[in-house]
Amino acid sequence: MTFKIFAKVIALALTASLMAGPALAQPKPLVLGHVATAEIAGAFMASSEGYFKDAGLPVELKLIPLNPSMPPALQSGAVQVATITSTTFLQAVDGGLDLVVIAEGSVGAKTSKNFAAFARNGSGIQKPQDFVGKKVGVPGVGAILHVWFRKWLALNGVDAKRVTFVESGFPQHPDLIRGGSVDAVITAEPMLGRMLESNTGYVVTSMVSNFEQPMPIFYYVSTRDYAKANPDVIAKFREALKKGIAFAEANPDQTKVQIARFTGLPPDVAAKIPMPQLVTARDPATLAATIAMMREQGMLRTNPEVGRLYAQ
Repeated sequence: MTFKIFAKVIALALTASLMAGPALAQPKPLVLGHVATAEIAGAFMASSEGYFKDAGLPVELKLIPLNPSMPPALQSGAVQVATITSTTFLQAVDGGLDLVVIAEGSVGAKTSKNFAAFARNGSGIQKPQDFVGKKVGVPGVGAILHVWFRKWLALNGVDAKRVTFVESGFPQHPDLIRGGSVDAVITAEPMLGRMLESNTGYVVTSMVSNFEQPMPIFYYVSTRDYAKANPDVIAKFREALKKGIAFAEANPDQTKVQIARFTGLPPDVAAKIPMPQLVTARDPATLAATIAMMREQGMLRTNPEVGRLYAQ
């Protein structure tokens, strides 16, 4: 199903759920759609510390459970800005949606500890070649961690087609490992930390530790039309976000309190999550690398022009 068709199917539902009720205040707030992840802590702190407000920009954060729902939410106008993984963003553009990056969000760097290929005890997996013939749980076929894992296998001379992938949500991963239904999972925090604490397995690789450069995880995205019509809003959003990221980096403990608040994670769980690698500088090279990676895996029909993927 293309993103255009998907957008038509769920746009009305998203609009109804996110825009219900009469407007009570002016100016109308910018609605920022986000998923429950620590990777966008910069926006959480820009909101909680008042940086959006100080910039004269009323911003309403709206939790949307599923990352693939973000492009249709933008298309329908239910949200004006959305946090979207790099792979979902590129698939949406490839499917015909005219979306642009207005700000960077987070990256997976060589030192990142928030995600990993996690193998169960007794699986016999120690190196890339050991995944051949094994059953591996992934949070979504074609999702960003699945893309990264297949790239990691390829870099180490392993054909991903020789691995059996099982689509499974993050919350299922501990039970799948404990029960032996899979040999490994490609997972992320907080499930990764819980499995390490339960001693049911071990980290094989973070995947990005073998990549030449950091890889983008989340972007802040809008439609091109919205970005063109609201350059002042975009500029204020970027400035407030930079301040939020700076605060998050300087105050990790306070930031984790807000991560719990905005994501719904228990505070004690959020407190244990390693801080993500938040970024502010535009980095077209990492976006180009993601495009190349996805084209290698047959995930894109087109070859998007990197320069056109960014708002001015």
